[in-house]
Amino acid sequence: MLENYVTPSEAAEVLGLTTERVLQFIRQGRLDAELKGRSGYLIHRGELERFRGIDRKRSGRPRKVLVGPQGDMLASVGGETAPGGET
Repeated sequence: MLENYVTPSEAAEVLGLTTERVLQFIRQGRLDAELKGRSGYLIHRGELERFRGIDRKRSGRPRKVLVGPQGDMLASVGGETAPGGET
């Protein structure tokens, strides 16, 4: 049964995050985990798969967009493509 669970540090490695960030997601309720006594949290592997599928790119600071004098988008900073194929 425990082979279906990972620790926050193992989850951090799988998700490419720090252990502290994983714990922060748990405390925020964004990542479901079970508190197991003094040993800490355990996260079900299925929950990791669910969490990986969430588009986390939309969290944080909004992307910068360069706008021309006519109000048209000239470029977007951060990997999104602007009209006309510019980045």
